[in-house]
Amino acid sequence: EVLAGERRVAGVGVDAGVGLGDGVATGEGEGTGAGSDAASDAVSDDGATVVYCVGRTLYATTGSPGAPRALGVGRPLAFSPDGAQVLVTHTPPQSVLANGGFSTVRVSDGVTAALPVPPANLGEVKNARWDARGPRAITYDDPTRGLFILDLATGASVRAATTSESPDAVAFNARGDGAIYATGRCVDSSGFRCTNTEYVLRLAVPGAPERTIARGYTGTGAGLVGFGVPAISPAGDRIAFVFNTNLYVKPL
Repeated sequence: EVLAGERRVAGVGVDAGVGLGDGVATGEGEGTGAGSDAASDAVSDDGATVVYCVGRTLYATTGSPGAPRALGVGRPLAFSPDGAQVLVTHTPPQSVLANGGFSTVRVSDGVTAALPVPPANLGEVKNARWDARGPRAITYDDPTRGLFILDLATGASVRAATTSESPDAVAFNARGDGAIYATGRCVDSSGFRCTNTEYVLRLAVPGAPERTIARGYTGTGAGLVGFGVPAISPAGDRIAFVFNTNLYVKPL
């Protein structure tokens, strides 16, 4: 493991999420955006409501007594800033060909509104967020090797990066106009076995030069998995991420 310029904070499990707020890096994720590859649940900012899916059916629960409420169909991605609605996709997880589109669902009664149809090259939903600028998503289109940022209120898209490897650990930057993502490639091998993998964490903002944030190597050690989904400080000046089993914080 070779990382330069990062401050190691702690050792964590390989599946740990991270959050970075008020200068503190923790082992738990924060916010309403979906994790890499778009998780199958979303949590409101106040933590009071969770929307999740079983099969294609959406449910909402508040932790109060009583059964979860069915809201409709879809895969939840992110809550609206006021917690009243949830953004859902109708594309199956890890699908690189389907384009099921997006909708908003009102948590109180399940009323659904379809969002503008995105471009045909939607690809795989990698992350999503909903803030004052509206709902957006980061997707990866395998045929064109494009990492796109979609404005889901208008259906417009812009290519953030071109990468020959399917990206992992995908997140928005603090402003929401760029994508942070990781790729991996084998740099040493023995026969048909890779003995050392190089992982690179990058920041891509349309119209600006791409930046390398961190680079690390895993070797052949058991349980070494590269970068986890990073978290950005509210001011956008620091990033926290897991590499292998260690938690790091780095200035941006």
